[in-house]
Amino acid sequence: MEKEIKELIKKASEKFGVMNLSSGNCGVFALALGRLLSEKGLDPKINFLFKFREDENINTIDDLSCSEPDIYHVVLSLNDKIYDGTGETSIEKLLELSVKEYKDFEPMYLKDVGLKEHALKTVIEFDTNWFISESDFYDFLKKETLNLNKKDDVKKKSRP
Repeated sequence: MEKEIKELIKKASEKFGVMNLSSGNCGVFALALGRLLSEKGLDPKINFLFKFREDENINTIDDLSCSEPDIYHVVLSLNDKIYDGTGETSIEKLLELSVKEYKDFEPMYLKDVGLKEHALKTVIEFDTNWFISESDFYDFLKKETLNLNKKDDVKKKSRP
């Protein structure tokens, strides 16, 4: 499955551009990819990197939705792997992003938010700067999944 996820991300970056899978769209892209994976019986989660504020105690997606967060990045996690519009990433790379792009050396990281959490879509819809819809990403990813499955079927049929 890891190989398929990376291939889907690669195809999406070719179609939309890697910057358009980030730069405000990271949350809707993570949702679309997560939705597709959950339809395959997997249990992906969404993780948030955002600005720490001493006056806020944010431990859940509901807490995050009640604040006015400065969200730096949204990623998808599955089986101890983290994915974004660049492919597989890591906590270390997310921290580098926080320092390089936002000059924030101590960001907050909220992880393992389930796709069915009510506040998840609200946070992504209202607290990120998306301009490509989740459905646009999902439709593309779904079509590419079907194309990948067809290629796998052809490979299986061509084997002796």
